[in-house]
Amino acid sequence: MKKGIQFAVISSILLSGCALDSKINGMIGGLNNLLTTAKLPVTYMRPANQDNTDKIKRIAVITDRSSSNAVNLIESNLSAIRVNDKPYFTFVDQAALDKVIAQQRFNEGDLTNSNNRTRLGKLTGADTLVTALYGSDVETSTYYEERSECVEKGDKWYKCKRSRDVKVRCSEKLAKVILEPKAISVESGEIIFTKRYSQQVSSKVCEGDDPHNSDSALLGQAVSQISEELIQDVAPHSVTKLVELMESDDSDMSDDAEKMLDMGIEFAEKDMPDNACKMFSRAQSIYSESLAINYNNAVCAERAADLELALAYYQKSHNLTMDVDELKYIIEGEQRLLDRNKHNAKLAQNNNHNRL
Repeated sequence: MKKGIQFAVISSILLSGCALDSKINGMIGGLNNLLTTAKLPVTYMRPANQDNTDKIKRIAVITDRSSSNAVNLIESNLSAIRVNDKPYFTFVDQAALDKVIAQQRFNEGDLTNSNNRTRLGKLTGADTLVTALYGSDVETSTYYEERSECVEKGDKWYKCKRSRDVKVRCSEKLAKVILEPKAISVESGEIIFTKRYSQQVSSKVCEGDDPHNSDSALLGQAVSQISEELIQDVAPHSVTKLVELMESDDSDMSDDAEKMLDMGIEFAEKDMPDNACKMFSRAQSIYSESLAINYNNAVCAERAADLELALAYYQKSHNLTMDVDELKYIIEGEQRLLDRNKHNAKLAQNNNHNRL
């Protein structure tokens, strides 16, 4: 009811136009809050997206004259990965690797041979050899946009009495980056992992606008996107999902339970998830037959990584509604639990391999 009253008041102000100059910013902020659904962040670990990458431990990156960017990208990102406060990958020092290559009189052509790469890996202590191709480019194009230009102001600062259409010259920069890494097992000579990454970032600027970002800045954005995808492909990583809460239901909950529920929703809207979950827990102790309270406590249990308790709450929620839209949220929650159990089983395998 409270939100409905606030919305009606704001709507009436918009329609009447009263004191619009001084209140417009406040109204926009209020509308944003009203149209935002309360959510809780649920964070958990999931294994690498690509299979078999748990076999990669100590890496030797094979370079050539044209692959320095690829080497820097791979080493800087993968060497920074830490799981349980420990480096997930280690790298053969590039100077030591170059020395071994020189001593063995390998040239770039020799390193394309799998047997030679396997021998190189054994000499350096690496279990995985990585090669990579890297490419980048920035294209610039020109185009025109039609815009409306005010030629006569109205009686208010935000009003225009007369306008005209004009064409303005614009330009677009398109930065493209491609990375193609390949990881090869020293022991078997098999390809453990290979993938083609491609990202592009655009910048559009018209006459009178601020200038474009530099080419290096645009390429850096594309590289960052590739780096994030690469890390998630080869190593366990943290994932955060914002899960929508239920703000009310049709049950006969007491006033005290409803107050606790409302306080929990308000805490969630203020980005105070721990306090929100405390309120939902109190509401549950007062009234246990509410769909919204049970569902929200299921989300809180997910957040606390108590998957058994979360499943119990979701199952009870399932029995408290026949509404398709409400069941959709519950089914999505149960599916998240199934996915997390699969992830946890895979992470346990990594633990058995002394990776976690």
